[in-house]
Amino acid sequence: MNEIETASELPSKRVFYLATSPKFFPVIATGLQKSGLNNTTQPGWPRLVIEKPFGHDLNTACEYNDRITDIYPEENIYRIDHYLGKAMIQNILTMRFANMFFEPIWNKNYIDNIQIISTERMGIKNRGKYYDRAGALLDMVQSHLLQMLALIAMEPPADMSTASIRQEKIKVLCSLPELGPENVEENVVLGQYSGRKEGQEYIKGYQEEDNVRPDSSTETFAAIKLNIDNLRWQGVPFYLKTGKRLQTKNTKIFVQFKTDFHPSLRGADSPEANLLIIKVQPREGVSLQFNAKEPGSQDKIAPVFMDFCQEAPRELKETPAAYEELLAGLFRGDQSLFTHWQGVKNSWQFIDSLRKSAEKIDLTPEKYEAGSRGPEAAKNLIQSESRIWWDRKNINRHSPV
Repeated sequence: MNEIETASELPSKRVFYLATSPKFFPVIATGLQKSGLNNTTQPGWPRLVIEKPFGHDLNTACEYNDRITDIYPEENIYRIDHYLGKAMIQNILTMRFANMFFEPIWNKNYIDNIQIISTERMGIKNRGKYYDRAGALLDMVQSHLLQMLALIAMEPPADMSTASIRQEKIKVLCSLPELGPENVEENVVLGQYSGRKEGQEYIKGYQEEDNVRPDSSTETFAAIKLNIDNLRWQGVPFYLKTGKRLQTKNTKIFVQFKTDFHPSLRGADSPEANLLIIKVQPREGVSLQFNAKEPGSQDKIAPVFMDFCQEAPRELKETPAAYEELLAGLFRGDQSLFTHWQGVKNSWQFIDSLRKSAEKIDLTPEKYEAGSRGPEAAKNLIQSESRIWWDRKNINRHSPV
């Protein structure tokens, strides 16, 4: 490497990408230091990229971070989460702060609830060894879903710099509640998929997957209700849901507005709630559901949709994949697309308290059939407050959702 840089008169700018088991992160960082590979005179270099998960609980995450930051300063560390590279995730802040009709109503006075949902049709594939130690809480909630939550719920940053955006995201994660044994059962549902026959094919249950313990109690589904303890969101429930082997593959954020309509419109045929739907995958875009009089009727109100699709025809635009965006940001030194240690720490604190509380009350995963919508208890979690999971409902047959 020295010879190449010298011969080509290149500056010493090196990136080390660690896509390994978390326990090797500090080992590799120490090895790079001992070998002299991380020596450079360029500010902000070399850059160390770390894949999730960062540790397997709060204690290991803190241990690994202490050992790594003894060698690399925080500004040289890039904790990668591919969800942050997705086009619609990057669009959230632009939508909120570049549109005057959103930000003034982005609070408890106008929003009834927010749902962040990421479901998959596939099982764990060949990831049995990893997944049986992690589960849905570590694999999805601790990283992807909480990062989306932070972007949706954060306060307006002082500017769009990396430092300002990160600061506001961290404040949200600091405001997450600690779910104790006394309230975890009414706010958390865990599930695990079971096998089923589909025609001539048999779809394995989780405990039948390769490299999974036959008596495993690892969750493959999680639904969580939480409240953010700050002035903007006080009293607004946030619902998180994720799972494997479900009916559909979707990642969407549903912002449901309150239904304080004019008194004359309330009744059996009241207008439906207004919805902002941020579609992350597989089809990227935004839908806005609002109410209008149904054509040809005197007074019947029906939901209608405005739809924006992020994708463009291939001949006009090639949308970069999530990892392409993140690698480009890495080379530019744009850390707004990467997670700060404090944010990772706050996420672990929330998940650790939840897991310990679930263990104390022996909250075991409820079985659900592969290809279904998940455990029945997840429906009850939200219906007990007269709400619905919006991904469960066929919102409208003409809907682009």
